[in-house]
Amino acid sequence: MKPAKLTSLILATVLLTGSTVTSAAAGPKDYRPSGSIGQLYYSNTEVRNVLGAATSAEIPIGNGVYQRFEHGTIYNSPTWGAHPTSPGDIQTRFLSSGGATGELGFPTTSKRLFAGGWVQGFANADVIWGPGIGAKVIGHDTYQKWSRAPGLLGWAVNDETETADGKTVQDFERGSMAWTKGQGAHPAQGAIGDRWRESGGKHSPHGNPISDEIGGWRGRGIFQVFEHGWIYFSPATGPHSVWGAIGALWAQAGREAGPLGYPISEETRAGEGVFQRFEHGTVFHSPATGTYMTTSGEIENRFVADGGGAEGELGYPTSNKTPFAGGYVQSFAKGEIIWGPGVGARVLGHGIYQKWAANPGQFGWALTDEWQDRRGARVQFQHREVIWDFATAELYSAEPVDASTVVFLGDSQLAGPGIDSWAEQAAQKLGLTHQIEHVFGGLGYTSGNIYAGGNAEQALMYDRVLLPQGNPGAIILTLGGNDATTGASDVAILEAAKNTWDELARKYPHTKIIVNGVMSRNDASHTRRRQVDALIVNAAKARGLQAISVTGMASTAGADLDFHDNVHLTQAGHNKVTASYLPLLKAALSR
Repeated sequence: MKPAKLTSLILATVLLTGSTVTSAAAGPKDYRPSGSIGQLYYSNTEVRNVLGAATSAEIPIGNGVYQRFEHGTIYNSPTWGAHPTSPGDIQTRFLSSGGATGELGFPTTSKRLFAGGWVQGFANADVIWGPGIGAKVIGHDTYQKWSRAPGLLGWAVNDETETADGKTVQDFERGSMAWTKGQGAHPAQGAIGDRWRESGGKHSPHGNPISDEIGGWRGRGIFQVFEHGWIYFSPATGPHSVWGAIGALWAQAGREAGPLGYPISEETRAGEGVFQRFEHGTVFHSPATGTYMTTSGEIENRFVADGGGAEGELGYPTSNKTPFAGGYVQSFAKGEIIWGPGVGARVLGHGIYQKWAANPGQFGWALTDEWQDRRGARVQFQHREVIWDFATAELYSAEPVDASTVVFLGDSQLAGPGIDSWAEQAAQKLGLTHQIEHVFGGLGYTSGNIYAGGNAEQALMYDRVLLPQGNPGAIILTLGGNDATTGASDVAILEAAKNTWDELARKYPHTKIIVNGVMSRNDASHTRRRQVDALIVNAAKARGLQAISVTGMASTAGADLDFHDNVHLTQAGHNKVTASYLPLLKAALSR
């Protein structure tokens, strides 16, 4: 043989086997297979018929050997045993990748028919061949998953590729297969697979799928779990991603079976946060406000349509819609929306809302949104109109007041059904004709009334009794009788009384505050009432307030017999006491 022809033969052998030709290639022509290769060759008629006669001796390669035959090669290694390769795309792919010492390693099976194509296993991966597509390399785990239902995805259209973080993805005729360490291989197909690929596939923020599609949900819905969330699909809503804080809240609320239903959009950025729409509501998230949802109804309509949504006048929600007092409330960054039956949804500012929420029965439901004028923020409730004073951060009644207005805060001594009390009569005679009365049976400095929201101190401190904005002509307190009856100590009475007076002085720095003592007789049964009268009158005067002692006044006015019980005057008794009280009130008012 000429040198040039010998060189060509050597090169051809290198290309065919992917190996270095050794001296064995030029050895004796008795190439009868032996050992493991011979055992396979002589025991397997199919292998022998496909490969033909041996054309070389065994040739070392890696930690094993191979032997060439007329139509293929048999490889043998201690780890994988003896297996043939035969002419065709799979062998070509094997050799082009470096053969037994390349990326695929030694063969671990023969080439075999499968699902209308061919497959062959190798140490480091498998190679599959589909008609019209050719041979593609597929990882072992991906192959095992694919081979259980090859018709699901069809044949691979490219080799399996590895991402920088060690995950793999491979595309097939009808979808993709993704493998993740610890999660295995899972297909991405159909509408969900399309959504995953549209979002970047192997580079998607979803990460790889870590479950197969899971069906059987409402409305023929299906979903698939990914490393960083889910993709849900239903015929009515299409495929949409759900993840992060929004996905966590949606899952907590019951997913598609909860109040929100299926997602109908992707996350959308708005200002400093994001939101996502669902069939029956929207979930919002921002770093400043957290994650909350709005659900279908008038509150959401007001928030979205009139308020402009998260970038509107109310900002992001800071709570979910919550049942409250027979209606619903929801808080937002810049206000609240409350909904009452028969009234509808109204927008309130934080200040007014907090006062309303503390005692909604005092106000009823809002009939208007909050609006502003020179006096402050205003809302008309079912039971009263209120004003939030921005300067003092106080809530007031919107009832107009002037110099003819007197505000009474007192117990049942002050008034009763059909009774015109001594305090009311005297104030009327002195020009205080506009009388605003907050009168509660059982109320005292320490004793409480449920409708007043506690005792007098609590009623004023927490705006359970709402006083008017402005400068009335006078504020008159008639308290103490119930403190005497309930056995409150002097210390407790004085502490609560001082706090009550200080709160009134803070709210009305320009209005005269008059503290009445405790109406009483001179008999022994009223001893404690007379003691409490002296206690609060002296303390009020010491604080610079106008105070009127009415101790024993029923007796001095000749009304000892004008009581319908031990402490409450009849109308005749009130009339008699008025004459004695009038000059004292006039002096206190300096009128």
